[in-house]
Amino acid sequence: VLFLRGERNTQIIGPKGSTWTLKAEGLVECSGNIMTLLDYEHPESVEMTEYAFASMFGGSNGWTALVSAPSLPAMKLATACYYGMFSGCTNLREAPSLPATALEEKCYENMFYNCKSLEIAPELPATILANSCYECMFMNCTSLKQKAKTADLYWYYDDNDEDKESYPNRWNTDMYTGCTF
Repeated sequence: VLFLRGERNTQIIGPKGSTWTLKAEGLVECSGNIMTLLDYEHPESVEMTEYAFASMFGGSNGWTALVSAPSLPAMKLATACYYGMFSGCTNLREAPSLPATALEEKCYENMFYNCKSLEIAPELPATILANSCYECMFMNCTSLKQKAKTADLYWYYDDNDEDKESYPNRWNTDMYTGCTF
């Protein structure tokens, strides 16, 4: 058993490209509130920065030993905060709950990419979406039994953004590519 916690942090992983490594023999179950890694005394009020937990268990070092994920209760997300967090975790069967209702750019992008044992997708209650928020989220999750239940969706964009016409087509690009339900 390994217990981890943090104080006054805003990120664990850091800028895109940063990595960390955990090694374990056998299968691994993670539990508890992931936000306690940022601040164990005030996990409900800590704010994360962009890429805060990106590729934490996944990425090029996909942690194949992970069978259960910690809880991700944050309601206020940051850009790419969970980007690729579990990508390549081939033994993960059930995704954690994702309760946030207003999303940030790339927040869930590639989150479960190549999680080949993932059977149950989380409910996606978000009503305010952002660019690439669900892009490739479940790509190549070949054991997924059905699409995630989603809320009635609204689209947010900056009126000054010249590329706003293409936004509605990118929020879920390749979200289920490679799935076989």
